Order: sequence, then structure tokens, then C-alpha cells
Amino acid sequence: MRSTRHHFSAAILSACSFLFAVMQRQDLTQVSAPQIMKITVLILSLFVAGAACAKGLAPATSREINQLFTALENSRCEFNRNGTWYNTQEASAHLHQKFAYLRKRDMIASTEAFIDLAASKSSMTDKPYLVRCGNSQPVSSKSWFLLKLKALRASPAAADNSSRATPLRGAA
Repeated sequence: MRSTRHHFSAAILSACSFLFAVMQRQDLTQVSAPQIMKITVLILSLFVAGAACAKGLAPATSREINQLFTALENSRCEFNRNGTWYNTQEASAHLHQKFAYLRKRDMIASTEAFIDLAASKSSMTDKPYLVRCGNSQPVSSKSWFLLKLKALRASPAAADNSSRATPLRGAA
């Protein structure tokens, strides 16, 4: 995603430089209105295309976040949010809402950003979320999700599916 943004930025800069050079000509009678209009449309198109590209998640990021939701839902753990323990289905539903909110604002650029911004702490109280599995001591949800992410990335199945995009459930 960053590479694509870089290419759009470079194209916009080139188009702007060209437009500026054209406007700097001493004899503006040689530049026709249609030429200036074409350049203006090109610049605007690049801005729109760049913005649309920036809104999308990389396929690998989509896949990883989806797999983290699945890992949470399939675990037999409990999720503590602001002092109350929830089952994983309720926790997943809440995190999906936070994820959709952040994604609409283009705030999720990586799986780690999802963990940091949506799955680690309350955005209202700033209290960290906790995960408790069985009789074990609760751990921070951030460490739980990062451990799951590390395992996902280390698994051969994750490497085999890295080029396939998985649509995110519940994402707007």
C-alpha cells in the first residue's frame, strides 16, 4: 500500500511540476485552454485515485485481522472490558464495531495498528482489555493478540494463503 501511495504522490508531483512549468512560460498564448484542462483533470484524477487506494487494506492485513477475529471467536477464553467479563462472541462483536469505525477513518494500516487501536484498550476509559483462558491468569489482550499474530505468521498455511485476500466480516 505504501508503494502505491508513493507512485501516486510521484505522479501528482510530476503533473504539478509540468503544469507549473507550462504556466511559467512567457508566452502563454502557446498553451491552449484544452491543454490546461487536461492537466487539471489529470491532477484531480490522481488525487481521487490516490485517496481511493489509501482507503483499502492490504490483502495480507485483511487476512490476518480476519484470522485474529476467528482465533478469538474459537477460543474458550473470556474478554474483560472495563471491569466486565464477556464471552468471545460478545468481545468479537465489540471489536468489529471498533474496527469498522477506525477503518472508515483510514486509521488501520497494519494488523499491529488494529491490535493497538481496536483490540488493546478501551477508547473511552483507556483501561487495557484482558483475556483469560481457562484457569490461567488474565493477560493483556494486546499480548494475547500479538502472540496469536506471531503464530499465524509462523504457520505454513499463512504463508500459502498470503496472496489471497479474505473479505473482512462485519467491516463496512
